[in-house]
Amino acid sequence: MARKTLELMLVLLIAGCSREAGPRLLPHPVPDQQVASALSGVCLEILEVHQTEGRYEIVYELTNLGGEAPGYGEYAALEKMMKDGWYGIIYSDAVFYRNPEFIDYGEMLRPGATERMTLDTGDLGTVLTPGTYRLVKTITGTDGFEYSVAAEFEIK
Repeated sequence: MARKTLELMLVLLIAGCSREAGPRLLPHPVPDQQVASALSGVCLEILEVHQTEGRYEIVYELTNLGGEAPGYGEYAALEKMMKDGWYGIIYSDAVFYRNPEFIDYGEMLRPGATERMTLDTGDLGTVLTPGTYRLVKTITGTDGFEYSVAAEFEIK
């Protein structure tokens, strides 16, 4: 009996160690499962995703095709598609201490302007494993209401 228990524990240990570590996710799907890539004249587009030394740099553009100047910031959320929906990726609080500019307000996107930004997962302290992800930006309209735009990308 002890031998079978030892074998079972060994199998469980090997199975647990072979799992690929991925990003830490929130325990429940995010409330907004449908987020458009363009809303109120603001468009979000992923330009490229490239890997460098185990980290990913996600290059994206925020474009204002509208007539007003909404607010935005450097902050961007990442979410991963799982079998039952989108789950938010958890960032360490240290991210915000190391980079106080990583906030979702403070900049204005003039009409007709395009802003190119890069989100580096190494700076976030997270690892992306293969799957479908989306980058979500919060925009503040001139009326003070917040809305989100998102763009999807794949990690192979």
